[in-house]
Amino acid sequence: MKIIHCADLHLDSRMTSGLTNEQAARRRNELLSAFVHMVEYAADNDVQAILIAGDLFDGKRVSAQAKNTVLESIAAHPEIRFFYLPGNHEGDVLIRSAGERPEGCPENLKTFGKRWTHYELADEDGGGAVQISGVVLCPENAATIYATLMTGAGKYQIVMLHGQLLEYSSKDRAEIIHLGALRGRQIDYLALGHIHSHREGELPPAGFWCYPGCLEGRGFDECGEHGFMLLDIDTAARSAVRTFIPFASRQVIEIPVDITGCMNTMQIRSAIKNRLYALAAEKQADNAEKLAGNVEMQAGNAEKLQGNRQRLAGNANILAGNVEKLPGNGQRLAGNASIQAGNADVAVKAAAAEDGSSVFAVPTARDMVRFVLTGETDVECEKNLDQLDHLLEEEFFAVRIEDRSRTVIDYDAFALDASLKGEFVRLVKADEGLDEDRKAEIIRCGICALAGEELNG
Repeated sequence: MKIIHCADLHLDSRMTSGLTNEQAARRRNELLSAFVHMVEYAADNDVQAILIAGDLFDGKRVSAQAKNTVLESIAAHPEIRFFYLPGNHEGDVLIRSAGERPEGCPENLKTFGKRWTHYELADEDGGGAVQISGVVLCPENAATIYATLMTGAGKYQIVMLHGQLLEYSSKDRAEIIHLGALRGRQIDYLALGHIHSHREGELPPAGFWCYPGCLEGRGFDECGEHGFMLLDIDTAARSAVRTFIPFASRQVIEIPVDITGCMNTMQIRSAIKNRLYALAAEKQADNAEKLAGNVEMQAGNAEKLQGNRQRLAGNANILAGNVEKLPGNGQRLAGNASIQAGNADVAVKAAAAEDGSSVFAVPTARDMVRFVLTGETDVECEKNLDQLDHLLEEEFFAVRIEDRSRTVIDYDAFALDASLKGEFVRLVKADEGLDEDRKAEIIRCGICALAGEELNG
């Protein structure tokens, strides 16, 4: 039995952080498309159920477009059951919206409330069943919810919760999921939502907990691979193969760039370009290594197949001898020998031509890229982040430059400087109430002001 576990789609998100209005509108539509495509993936791959572990929407006010997209996608696939656990953002907006439809709530949409609700999925092959339990965490049930969880014996147990998984509980924070209280409860898979990156871990005695992360990264604070979890469950053995499926239409990538030694914006741009070239070279080297491994493996396969071919050729000789003894069957046997030898040739060639190489991701024109500037730069380095944005924005869907580099000052270079700049540097250096980082920032800003330049970065 195959089940998809997703969470934190945040459909109808404003998407205004670091994006233009046009980019934000496009990303909102892409998020809706991601949900539609995930449902289509489920239909194409014989997935029986989709678990939505909270924050399907970004808020309690949802556009008609978003509601219609979700509900129509669900209704269009009655063969898939959708298990929807409301999160801390949207409340019961989907449940209310479904009830307001003239057609009513789709029969294949199953929901959870503030008390434990249990559903059962029977394995089509008759090998067992899956029990799916879920509850919306709130202040009213936070103190008792773990004691009232009942898991059915002999079934693969999935529990759905939305919140922050911690070792301890908190009476003041209903969104805390008490990991310790869930251990030893015979839970096979704890389907979580709330964390926007993929994480998973063990849940004794034999289960696992998992945050699938959001389906698409919405902003530059959600870097990394995004998608959903696919469970392939053996209900008879109460075991599952868990696979993370990358599914985002655009990647949100963070790339650190060491700008040590750069003295101006254009040199920093060159450092960024060089970093991109280095990533491309690393990708090619990784491909070459994988291809070399494949070639070696294929050569081994070809050698084995060649041995098989020789054995087949020997069989052909035996068969040819049988032709003389069995005139009636001779022609057919000789034909079989020829076919087998030909098959050996084809197999050898196929093994030599097979290419199973894979690559790791590097930024493309479709991606959102955050360049993080690191290293050390001189206090007089001219650094304009806005210009860098403009220089790079045409190469990617969206770009953000974040400066985490450290400003360093050679105080000896200003010791004998009789200019106003030298006096300013010496005065700041002498201030014992400032730490070195604060001094460096004040001196950098002061030098920019004395030069008549705008403060930037």
